[in-house]
Amino acid sequence: METGAALRGECDKVRHAPAGRHNAVLCRAAYALGQLVGAGLLDHAAARGELVSAGGFLIGADCGCTATEITRVIDSGLTAGAANPRRTTPRTSPTSTGRDAA
Repeated sequence: METGAALRGECDKVRHAPAGRHNAVLCRAAYALGQLVGAGLLDHAAARGELVSAGGFLIGADCGCTATEITRVIDSGLTAGAANPRRTTPRTSPTSTGRDAA
């Protein structure tokens, strides 16, 4: 899994979150990245730092977002996501029988 791409993608979603959806988008992004943190695929400090930076774009928007609220949402989402780590084992395809072909 390319965690750098996941980090960039989630932060891009936060930076471009539509008005009225800032909190939901930020929370989902933090949760998704927290799952990678919990799986040991992404550093917590890196994820938090990038999300805080992306969340800075929301401050001063017409939603009333504050730095305190943004970091609260990020910390909550990262914690919740880390408690439910992303699965790292490959899934078998629905057509796979799990047996080697003879």
